[in-house]
Amino acid sequence: MSKEYLKHTMYGIIIIKVVHKVTLTFLMSHKIYLKVTSALFLIIAVLHALRLLYGWEAIIGGWMVPSWLSWIALVVALFLGYQGMKLAKK
Repeated sequence: MSKEYLKHTMYGIIIIKVVHKVTLTFLMSHKIYLKVTSALFLIIAVLHALRLLYGWEAIIGGWMVPSWLSWIALVVALFLGYQGMKLAKK
């Protein structure tokens, strides 16, 4: 939200714009976003692969997560990571 004020000078009218709310915006390009999210999905895929390889247990709220669920999560995370990297190269 901004307000404009008129200031009279001997050279004419100058418009002074006062901004009441200043926001700091971090601009991220589409390609950088795709690369970051793809890298996160690939890290998640590696963690699922390590869980399957070493037989680590995963317990969430007292529920022991079955290993077949990690197989599904591994495939989905690899697919999303691959597709994101492929889109980032376009």
